[in-house]
Amino acid sequence: MSPTEKSVITRSLDVRNNYKSVDERVVTRCHRINKILQEDNLDENEYGNLLDEMMVRCGNQDEKVTVKLIASLLYTLLNNNSKKEPESNLIIETLRPFILNCIVFKTKGIKTEWMTYRMVSEKGQVMIPDFALSLDPLTVINFELFAAEVKKPGNFFNGHLEADLVKLSKEMQLALDELIEKKVKNPEVVALLVEGKLVLTIPFKYIINTYKIDYKLSSFFVVRNYIEDFMLVPGIMEKMYQLKAIIQGTLERLYKAIQGKESAEYHRSYRREACRSPVAVRKDQICV
Repeated sequence: MSPTEKSVITRSLDVRNNYKSVDERVVTRCHRINKILQEDNLDENEYGNLLDEMMVRCGNQDEKVTVKLIASLLYTLLNNNSKKEPESNLIIETLRPFILNCIVFKTKGIKTEWMTYRMVSEKGQVMIPDFALSLDPLTVINFELFAAEVKKPGNFFNGHLEADLVKLSKEMQLALDELIEKKVKNPEVVALLVEGKLVLTIPFKYIINTYKIDYKLSSFFVVRNYIEDFMLVPGIMEKMYQLKAIIQGTLERLYKAIQGKESAEYHRSYRREACRSPVAVRKDQICV
């Protein structure tokens, strides 16, 4: 790689790109709710009524999203004591309202699936992300723009004997290849890698039309089963809004490519087939 190419790649890795702080009233709203929840001995219905009243008084969209998020998180918190759900499921239920309210909301033409979406490579390798956001403007092909892999603490591997980051990279490479096939300019997709309570946001993109790179854009901790953790909501919202801006940028360029208004050079030769998943074998089956 030449010094010029290295410089272009370095400049492209701007972790502040598309970042925007939430309104300061969001932090104030979170603090007020947190204080009420800790001081007042209310039941579930009273909490619901209180948050509904707050929703009416919200002065902007960010505040409304904040109240909706805390209402969803509070419902999960109050019901976890009686339900013994697997921890990975609880993590998903915690992330779900953030994805739906901060990314999916008002993004037209997209579909979301949890645990059921299938990505198939040209050689028939099937990959199933824990979460996938896609669209099918041509009806015959899906374009994936966002995926997530979730594992409970201490279990960062999946049933295919490979780390989740490897699996996620293969899924995102497949998504990027579909965008390249459609001649989308500057294709970029994003992902969440959840390792226990820690969440990493990872963009995947092509630089100089030859190098596929992924890098950690940001990280945050999942809201746990503590009311005090509701103060994490504003920071998580900012990370999700940043991902949404990247998704919307790729979405706009994809529609321009489909309509013939904008397209990149055809770089099919830069597509690469992802490695297959490792297979477990017994020692006596290994030929020396």
